[in-house]
Amino acid sequence: MSCAVPVKIDDQIIAAFAEFKRGKSDQSWVAYRLTGSEMNTLELADAGAKGATVGVAMVGGRATLVVPGGSPAAVGLLDSVWRQVLQGPTATVNAAQATDPTRRNTFTLASVGASTAPFDVVIRGEWSSAFPLSSVMASGRVPTELVMDVAAAPGASATPPVLSVYWNDTLLGATQLRATTQTETLRLEIPPDTLGVTNVVRAVLQRQPVSARCTETPQPFPVQVLPSSYIRTATLVPNGSFNSLLPRLSQAPAVLVPERYLGDAPGTLPDMVRMAAAVGVAPGAAELVLVKGDSAPAPSKPFVAFDTQVQGVTPMASVGPGGHLQVKNQQLNWLDVSGLGHQAVAEVVDGKDAQGILWRHLGAPMGTDATPYLLSRGNVAVIGQEGVVAWLDNRDVAEREREDADQPSMLAAVQAQLTNWVPWLIGTLLAIALVVGLFKRAERKRALARIKEEQAAAQAKAAEAAKT
Repeated sequence: MSCAVPVKIDDQIIAAFAEFKRGKSDQSWVAYRLTGSEMNTLELADAGAKGATVGVAMVGGRATLVVPGGSPAAVGLLDSVWRQVLQGPTATVNAAQATDPTRRNTFTLASVGASTAPFDVVIRGEWSSAFPLSSVMASGRVPTELVMDVAAAPGASATPPVLSVYWNDTLLGATQLRATTQTETLRLEIPPDTLGVTNVVRAVLQRQPVSARCTETPQPFPVQVLPSSYIRTATLVPNGSFNSLLPRLSQAPAVLVPERYLGDAPGTLPDMVRMAAAVGVAPGAAELVLVKGDSAPAPSKPFVAFDTQVQGVTPMASVGPGGHLQVKNQQLNWLDVSGLGHQAVAEVVDGKDAQGILWRHLGAPMGTDATPYLLSRGNVAVIGQEGVVAWLDNRDVAEREREDADQPSMLAAVQAQLTNWVPWLIGTLLAIALVVGLFKRAERKRALARIKEEQAAAQAKAAEAAKT
């Protein structure tokens, strides 16, 4: 069995897909509908080996998209780049890549739907653009820098206007614009913990109000976010957090699923779909691993494990019968609660050969109406029907600081050397200045003594000449 991505129509998840193989060649397609309270299934005959046929079928009186879940081509067609081309009732897909391998690490704001039209501002004006994280997370990289090019016309006031830029309501930076209609560039770092399922970039321009006299009326002046503005992506350094795993899980991760999930696909598949979306798992490249019984596999690449044990893993959060959740931090019991239901706990863990996420149910599955979420903070999260309800982070901040100090940048090394040598340099300069001052003072004393001796000799000579 292999899972594909959910299909979103009108911002609602309407279907997810699975493939069941019978023998080596015989296969049937099954489409699970996730919006209704009951699950509808539809079995179709094999469509041939050359192309993967994507079709629309009526299930329970509603249109349901049917695809072969094991076909990378069909999965790639469901990527946001290609999804809009599905205008006919059926389509045969021979090739469709979910991520363009030639795509560079920059994305213009216009390419993710941002408007670059100018707008007029009297006192305060606002520009914004929203886009999903998946549209800018290519080749295992996430947004790390926003480069915004702005042009503003001069205003009535001599005070420069102020431009403030936000990412998901987090202030990235602000500056005073020269406002000469020339391009002005802001380079802003994007903190990893500001990333969300949907990201909103917002630019606010504020002009200094001008007091209106009888003959003056405040007028708007144009501002424009230029099409050359772009988002730069980079690979995050692994640090044991959800954020650092996002890029690696978007490439070719292993998805570990217990075999018992096959007997309850309607109940378990919705939670799997949301979890895959929460960590950026690419269905076209992911490898599904079915785990038998209580066996504990040892994945050799980044993984997401659903309700399974992983070899070499000792989780911080333990889950028991009756919705029992216990969270430990070393010898400290952070939490010990029973009777929880319709929740789950996700945790970053270190396996024998790879790092991944351990995901476990607390009680019954959350159901089809649960809210999508994104794991973007800390290393442990408790997830409910409304998304993440609690974040935990037991990583040692001091230890992370020491790790950063082990590999200082060239600038940091120069600054450290300057910090060590500056006191000695200042002391040496002061000593040299003191010696030079004393030497000059002695020279002045010797010069004055010579002058006095010469004056005394001259006076004695004059007195002797007067006697004669």
